[in-house]
Amino acid sequence: MNKKIPCDFKCRLCSVMLPNSCAYTDHVQKVHQNLELTTPETEKNNEILLLESVPQNNEIQQQMQEMRQKVDQIDFIPIEDFNWKYLESIASKVEVTEHFYEKVSCSNGEDGKQEVERVQGYERRTKLTLRAENAKRCLPSVILYDILSCLEVGNRCDLSEMMYKLLHDVHAQRTEPRLLSIRGTDINRKNVAIYSRPPPTDDCHWIVNSNSLALKKTRDHCESLFNFALVSAIESLFPALTVSRGHVTLWLVCPYKREEDGIIYQKAVTLIKDRDNKNALEWRELKSKDLLAGFTSENDDYNNFLGLIKTGIENNKNYILQRLTNIELDDTRLNEFFELAKDASTGLV
Repeated sequence: MNKKIPCDFKCRLCSVMLPNSCAYTDHVQKVHQNLELTTPETEKNNEILLLESVPQNNEIQQQMQEMRQKVDQIDFIPIEDFNWKYLESIASKVEVTEHFYEKVSCSNGEDGKQEVERVQGYERRTKLTLRAENAKRCLPSVILYDILSCLEVGNRCDLSEMMYKLLHDVHAQRTEPRLLSIRGTDINRKNVAIYSRPPPTDDCHWIVNSNSLALKKTRDHCESLFNFALVSAIESLFPALTVSRGHVTLWLVCPYKREEDGIIYQKAVTLIKDRDNKNALEWRELKSKDLLAGFTSENDDYNNFLGLIKTGIENNKNYILQRLTNIELDDTRLNEFFELAKDASTGLV
């Protein structure tokens, strides 16, 4: 029997389980509004169920482009857009995704067949994800290079100092005006203007805060910003190889390049065995000319080793993020930052 709504309320297009028929109908209408469900005639002993995807590719691409342009056209990046959770979700999201339509042949005999075909469609990424991508693009590349040092186990980095430096490098620099989202406004009252996108609206505007409220907002933002920059740096790493005395080593490399005495270096990480014969990350600055980039392989050993490096990085990242929750930032130093940010933004607004 052909049923418009499956008995188990499982969506035939994306396999999502729904609790009831109303939820199923609502899901199909909202999520798969561009997909048509067709059921051809039933043959005598062979019932065919066809779920065919009919994506409006041009229309969806245009909608995505318009949404992205609106995000890119804002004058400043509101502090709410430095949301590392949405940035981290980009790793599993691509602009072009696969929707499925199934052509299932059922038979009363033993010769029943099942065939699954794939067609391309476009994923509707959320505004929040697009905003996170936009904020990431504005970050100076050197920030990504520097912040990776906190993942080096042997490097006893001062996270509070790194947070102060990151705050200055993002919101008090003079290279990217769109990042100047925090600034002191009144020397006597110590009020602070913060460019914000207060939920639930999409509107961005300057909010003048009392000093005590600005300090609280900036402390919270510092932790979010550090998370955001760290995730940005990790997501930007790409595989590369080095060859030394016939030995090939696989690395994950930061795209930013540092030049010293005419030699260009890149920060890279690989996996080694420590004294206890356990996996450990080794970070180095390697000469760019010695790196063979753009290398990929379907080899299982290659992909397994790459996976182990990424696992080690993820473990170290989680440890650092846990440490961040215990850091208290000093009011005096934050007020000094407000004044520096004010000087950096002079003449912009």
